[in-house]
Amino acid sequence: MHNAQYQGLSPTTFKDLVWVVKQNTLYAKHQQTLPLVGAEFKKAAGQYPIAFLHDPDIDQYNPVALLGYQANQNLFVAPDGRWLGNYLPAYLRAYPFALAPHPETGEYIICADTNSQLILPKEQATSGKTLELFNSQDQPSHELQQMLDFLQQLAANLQTTQQACRRLNELNLFTPWQPTVIQNTTTLKGLYQIDEAKLNELSPEQLADLRNTGLLTFIYAQRLSTNNIATLETLYQQHQQHNALDKSAQELDLEELFGEEDDDLLKF
Repeated sequence: MHNAQYQGLSPTTFKDLVWVVKQNTLYAKHQQTLPLVGAEFKKAAGQYPIAFLHDPDIDQYNPVALLGYQANQNLFVAPDGRWLGNYLPAYLRAYPFALAPHPETGEYIICADTNSQLILPKEQATSGKTLELFNSQDQPSHELQQMLDFLQQLAANLQTTQQACRRLNELNLFTPWQPTVIQNTTTLKGLYQIDEAKLNELSPEQLADLRNTGLLTFIYAQRLSTNNIATLETLYQQHQQHNALDKSAQELDLEELFGEEDDDLLKF
């Protein structure tokens, strides 16, 4: 997240801290994109435009949900902090926690964003529900262990997703995607998508391999998700209307457009 400061969790340094349960998604309001893993594609593709970002240093493509038109803009966060979608990406469900490699051993350890205002000394956590991080035996609490299990699933899915993207890159299936938005006045750059023409040029054997490994579903989900640019356009207009109104007298109401939030927070 914006200005995140991750620190490895341990009973020694976090003994007197508690985990404040998130009450809104204002913490994500600056996230123009969010990382996705392949296990999320079916749900995410029905809601968000899915694009790929390219890391030229290692020639790696990584899928993301596109949430805004410019840096530090997330159109899916309402002014009151509600998430304007019925599927919350795993990366946000895990927050303020993440897995990161230990600088010395390389093993993944659970970390928390100490700038999140969601990990606080007990005496400062005066509003909202709080959870213990560690029990009296200095072991992860039940809730923290659930989060750790979820993060391990997420890490395994991330590795699988990166392998899938490397295979698609080997087949030269990525191409720049520059959607035109805001009533055709702005072109987004730096994004990639699956090249349908190159996909159609693959041999029967290559297509069979993609089908057998589940990558065709991955590909078609991304292709179909590009239609969700229209959703971003709708949200952009709603935010503009809200900003133009007297905020003390008006509320942004988009619940009917998206329905209810997904309650199953720690599952794919």
